[in-house]
Amino acid sequence: MIRTSVFELFKIGPGPSSSHTIGPMKAGHDFLQALRDLPEETLGAATGVEATLLGSLSATGTGHGTDRAVVAGLLGTLPEDCSFEFLDGLLRDPGAAYAACAADRSLPILPVVFGSIQHDRPYGNTLLLRLLGPSGVLFEREYYSVGGG
Repeated sequence: MIRTSVFELFKIGPGPSSSHTIGPMKAGHDFLQALRDLPEETLGAATGVEATLLGSLSATGTGHGTDRAVVAGLLGTLPEDCSFEFLDGLLRDPGAAYAACAADRSLPILPVVFGSIQHDRPYGNTLLLRLLGPSGVLFEREYYSVGGG
């Protein structure tokens, strides 16, 4: 007999696609946690946080809410705590500004970049998260969303 819980099959979080919403939201949240561990001098030099979607994440990102999911993660939200209303409301107002909070710094979240659909990264669903400063990238991580959140 196979004993599999329904919670092993399904993930709790907003949809419509776990690889395009749950995974990117977790990546944004992970990046926020990493920012909070950076030295104060690095955070002090930061001018903003940038997210770039590549491959399938870029191709279907708006329709699947990938851009909103990444921003939600950078705001400290996890999929299991994210209401549909909150996620759906993000990025709707073009004049709205969002910021990631790390230590005592409020770091502007720049508009999500919809990058190349064809790229040379190891996996199709690629997300690049970068902390930027006046002279370029201060810190970065590359994430792959392989499905299942």
